[in-house]
Amino acid sequence: MHYLIDGYNLLFHIFRNDKSLEEQRKAVLELLQKIFKKLSGEVTIIFDGNTPDLGIHQLYFLNIVYTHSGLSADEYILEKLQYSSKKMQYTVISSDRELVENCKMLGAKTMSIKEFLKWIREKTLKEKKKALPEFKDSQYNIDRLLKIFEKKLKDSD
Repeated sequence: MHYLIDGYNLLFHIFRNDKSLEEQRKAVLELLQKIFKKLSGEVTIIFDGNTPDLGIHQLYFLNIVYTHSGLSADEYILEKLQYSSKKMQYTVISSDRELVENCKMLGAKTMSIKEFLKWIREKTLKEKKKALPEFKDSQYNIDRLLKIFEKKLKDSD
């Protein structure tokens, strides 16, 4: 699965202007990097840019795209889908209704920002549960502690 994330749509859903735009972008990229390091799939986050050139960067498995001026993130996502022969392998993550409808018409899967954040929580909780080995004490230690408790109980009578 290849996830195409509407960058500012996600960013503005998470933050409430308590940080600069650059700090917010950095925090979102770090979050996505941590999450998708443990999950399978390719991730591209697209931000509206204001430079004459398209900026594409890669941070490990995370593709970061800053569109050139005159091309919105929505337009970039739609172009990517239009020219792809594997539209069904894309999931577009955005709460922009118009973008979501256009992506669905092109054959891509979609997920709202709210659904995406819920999905992330569920996936990371499952990963944490998998990562924690079940604690099992040795029979020797159980017997030893039982004797200590029984002795303490007897001494307190």
